Amino acid sequence: MPLPAGVELVTVRSAQPLTLPDGTWIQGTLTFTGPDLVTIGGQDVVLGGGVKVQLADGQFSVPLVATDATGMSPTGWTYKVVANFTNAPSWTRYISLPKATPSVALADVLVPDPVAGTYTVLAVPRGGVTLATSGAPASGLGIDGDWALDTGTRRLYGPKAAGAWPAFSVIPAPTATGWVRNGFAVLSGTDLYLTHAADGFGAGSSWYGTAQPTDGLDVTFDVEMSGGTGADGVTFALAAPATAATFVGAGGGDLGLTGCTAVALALDTGGGSRARIVTTTATAMTTVATYGGALTLRPAPVSVRVRYASGALSAWVGGTQIFNAVAVAATSTALVGWTGSNGGSNDNHIVRNTSFVARGGIQL
Repeated sequence: MPLPAGVELVTVRSAQPLTLPDGTWIQGTLTFTGPDLVTIGGQDVVLGGGVKVQLADGQFSVPLVATDATGMSPTGWTYKVVANFTNAPSWTRYISLPKATPSVALADVLVPDPVAGTYTVLAVPRGGVTLATSGAPASGLGIDGDWALDTGTRRLYGPKAAGAWPAFSVIPAPTATGWVRNGFAVLSGTDLYLTHAADGFGAGSSWYGTAQPTDGLDVTFDVEMSGGTGADGVTFALAAPATAATFVGAGGGDLGLTGCTAVALALDTGGGSRARIVTTTATAMTTVATYGGALTLRPAPVSVRVRYASGALSAWVGGTQIFNAVAVAATSTALVGWTGSNGGSNDNHIVRNTSFVARGGIQL
C-alpha cells in the first residue's frame, strides 16, 4: 500500500554500481532500518522497522520516508544501513535523509557512526545526470558525478571527478589503422594471423603503435591454434613504451616476445597446453606464474580475457579464471599487442573478435 501523497520521501540510489576493486558488481542486499515506531500525525501514518533491497548488477533505488518529514515524531533520527553481501565484506553505516534533498546517492550520505560522525547532507543533489556535448566535454561543463555524451561519436565520458573529466581512451581492433604487423603477421579479412603453419620456424607480432596506459586495461579476444603439428604459442603483451612498433622476437619458445621488456599472458602448446604469466627482457623470458589446471588450447578456438590493474594481471580462458590478480610490474604506459611463434612444430596462430574496454567512459 503506498504512503499518502503528503509524506515526503527521499529516493536513495546507488548512482554508480557498487563494485569490487576489479570492477565486479557486488551482490547481496541492503537493509534500511529506522526506529521501531514513528508517527506522522497530520497524515495518520504509523511507521516502523526496515526495508530490504536486492542489488541488481550492483545497483539499487529505494524510496524512504524523509527523516524530517512534516509532522514526524520523533524527528532527527537516522536510518541504520546494513549491507549483507555474498561476494564482499558486509558493513553497517548510518544515513540522514532530509526532505530538502529528494534524491541522493548512497555514497554521499553515509557516515560511520551516528554519534561520532557528522552527517553529510547535500544542499543540492549531486551529479549523475548525462549532459549532451559535441566533442569532448569542456572542463567547465557539469559537476562531479555527471556524465557527458558526445552525440557525434557516441562516446559517454565520465563520471566527472575532482572537477575534471577523464580522458577517453579506447584501443581499436587490430584490423584498424594504427596497428603495425611484423614478421609472419598478416591480416586475412578480420583474422590476425601471427603465423601460418606453413611459415616454418619464426614469429609474428602486431602492436598498436601508440603507447597506452596500462592500469585498467581490459581486453577480450579469441585465439585459434590449429592446422599444424602444435607449437609454439601466442602472447598478449604489454611492452615497455621504448619498444619499437616494428619489433618481433625469435620463434620457438621465445614466442616472438623475448628481446623486449614486457609483461605478457603466454599460451603455448609446444609441450601440451599451458598458460603462464611471463616477463621478458632483451635476452630472457621468465615465468612469474603457471596455471596448474587442465587446459585445451588447440585446435578449437578459445576465448581469452586479460585485465591489468593496480600492478596485477588477471586472465580468463573459456570463461574460467586462470589467474587472479597476480602481481607483476608493467610499465605505466606500454605498447599493446600480440606475438606468436612456430618452432620445430608449427600452427596457424590466429587472433580474432578483439574488444578493448574503453577507459574514461563508455563507447555506445
